[in-house]
Amino acid sequence: MYKSDDNFLDAERFIELYQPIKPDGIFRVTSRHVNIIDKRVGCIVETEHIVTTSDNLVIDLESDPKSFYSPGDPRVCLPPEEAPALPGKDPHQMDEKVVARILTGCFVKGLSGFDSAGTATGLLGVKHPFPERPPDYCMEQKTSFTQPALYRLGSGDYNPLHIDNDIAARGGLAKPIMHGLCTLGFACRHVLSLSAGNEPTKCKALKARFAAPVPPGSTLVTEVW
Repeated sequence: MYKSDDNFLDAERFIELYQPIKPDGIFRVTSRHVNIIDKRVGCIVETEHIVTTSDNLVIDLESDPKSFYSPGDPRVCLPPEEAPALPGKDPHQMDEKVVARILTGCFVKGLSGFDSAGTATGLLGVKHPFPERPPDYCMEQKTSFTQPALYRLGSGDYNPLHIDNDIAARGGLAKPIMHGLCTLGFACRHVLSLSAGNEPTKCKALKARFAAPVPPGSTLVTEVW
């Protein structure tokens, strides 16, 4: 059963791509908290995720089904000493290639009253002003009312905030909202269509700040300068 934390809000994301991501690839994600900032009413937690792959990285689901966890599986929260290691070589001995670097900024309501620690990346928490002229390109796309239900199945993000009216109300929302990363996906696809001929390898990095909730069925507008 998925346990929802109403005090945890996804605030920002920075994604830097170093090489194309193969749909059938196997990847290792290594994460570490790099900065935590007390905001009095809560705190901002910045986390760095390094995504790597290797020809030697193998996951054998038949011999060890516990070696793979989907994103919605609560076992991903196991402490390191209890979580089984992935099959294959020692990660320090593997010739792994870095595929992507991801920075996440999350706001935790109510967690405060401590000294801030860590080192800011300089990539999150920085606002970029819009140019004072009309956009060069613009694209609109209406989303489906079933979009959150479909996205949660494909992404493994089963947070009931996105489909359950009662859970949404507990979080102060009038109704369920779309996943932030789902809306980011729409925007990225719009930019690729408008500026890069729908060629995903031309996307080197992207950054987004999730400033407001988006109800399913909304029309998303992407402006490009």
